[in-house]
Amino acid sequence: LQILSELAQMFSDRELRDGAVIDQDVLVLAFIDDDLLRVRHDDMLGYGKPVLRLIDAELVATNVPVPRAPYLLPALTQNLALLERLRLVELPRALIARFAPRPAQAETMSEAEAQQVDEAIFRALAREAAERDARFLLVHLPHLAQGRPDQIAELPALGVAALERVRADGLVFADLRDELERVPDPERRELFEGRARGNCPGAHYSARGNRFVAEAIA
Repeated sequence: LQILSELAQMFSDRELRDGAVIDQDVLVLAFIDDDLLRVRHDDMLGYGKPVLRLIDAELVATNVPVPRAPYLLPALTQNLALLERLRLVELPRALIARFAPRPAQAETMSEAEAQQVDEAIFRALAREAAERDARFLLVHLPHLAQGRPDQIAELPALGVAALERVRADGLVFADLRDELERVPDPERRELFEGRARGNCPGAHYSARGNRFVAEAIA
């Protein structure tokens, strides 16, 4: 949301400066590595979620209605980010794992099926954009490698394969990894929140990082 806010402000500033309305009929799908993998599971941090599957070449939502599995300790789960900043996250996670009710055993799919689902999602969004006479843009938001904050994490193999196929068919894909690699380390780490600079994976960008991404996309 912060990145979208930055982009909106940048476009607004340009319109005011140049006196011309910028065509904003663009659909941007910005994703992190984990987004490509999450399609395989029917829960996230203990919360149940729908699972998209390809059935007769169509995307179908399964695991709906989502099984109810409320946490006994919602205050902990809702404030994990704050607790992590305070370096108190290990105890809350242990408590959550011990006491939180879990859904039935997570439904998972193979990497091959996940690759097909990811590709189908990209294509479905591209069709939706075309029907609205909008341009569709896929954007990869890279993050620091887990345990190796001086390096940038690699895209999952299943995501690489899916992206290669849709790019071959003309979908526009912008991998911001190239942009991020131009920023020297350790300056690069300042583009991420503190917990994302060490062992924690995920593209949790800082305010400076959100601005960096918005400028790279624009």
